[in-house]
Amino acid sequence: MVVCTLGVLLHPSMYFQARQMDHHRNGMPMDLSMTIGMTFVAPGCAHEYGLGSPVNPCGSLPLP
Repeated sequence: MVVCTLGVLLHPSMYFQARQMDHHRNGMPMDLSMTIGMTFVAPGCAHEYGLGSPVNPCGSLPLP
């Protein structure tokens, strides 16, 4: 959960840079903080809601 939260907290800098464009970031290249934030969000959510959740304590992929 900490990794996912940290990733989300890295996003606002680019959000505020886009305020002149009504916060539409279409066509803007991703800056370093956004790139790092995106790389934290996906594994953080996967760990929290998938592989590392209390429902699946062994941390392995659930079998169908």
